[in-house]
Amino acid sequence: MARTQPLILAAVPPPWNSINTHVELWHGCLRSAAQNIQANGIDLTRSRIALDFGPGFYTTTSRSQAEGWAWKKYLSLMPATRAKTRPTVLRFRVPLDGLAKLESLMFVRGDPGHDAFWSFVHHCRLGTAVAPRRHLHPSRLPPNDDYDVVCGPLAAVWPPDGRIAIPNSDQFSFHTPPGVAILAHVIAAGSPKFRVFVL
Repeated sequence: MARTQPLILAAVPPPWNSINTHVELWHGCLRSAAQNIQANGIDLTRSRIALDFGPGFYTTTSRSQAEGWAWKKYLSLMPATRAKTRPTVLRFRVPLDGLAKLESLMFVRGDPGHDAFWSFVHHCRLGTAVAPRRHLHPSRLPPNDDYDVVCGPLAAVWPPDGRIAIPNSDQFSFHTPPGVAILAHVIAAGSPKFRVFVL
């Protein structure tokens, strides 16, 4: 007799008309960075350079992934520095009507055969502090030829070493002043649109 797959009962999700106005994005950092973001806003010049989608402010739709980022940053500190801060996550309830007005690049798949995704990651990760890689947006002129927002999987191993994306992960990054302005409005609105959670 053939074996059948077990029936998995999932909880009914919330009605779409109750959540169709925003997306929840999470950012993992240290408490000191969270305080600086609250007081002074997001500073794109503080970003690392050779990231999957280049310099930017990175978020995710997964709270647990953001918590992992926060703990990784915290545990990389020297013990004396750790005593002065805590891992922290920020939650942004970003309005979809604002995001819809931005120039966005979206990657759905991170499988090894998705050349467009891996080509973009390889391109961005070749950047240096002296020469960061721009996105080469086809209708924007250098040096301002980045997409406002890029969304896609999270690379674990990238070319030329391989093509492996982390399962069940995503990143939603902001790269331009118009992109960051959306988040600035959320921060200014305060709770419940913007919340800080110290872990």
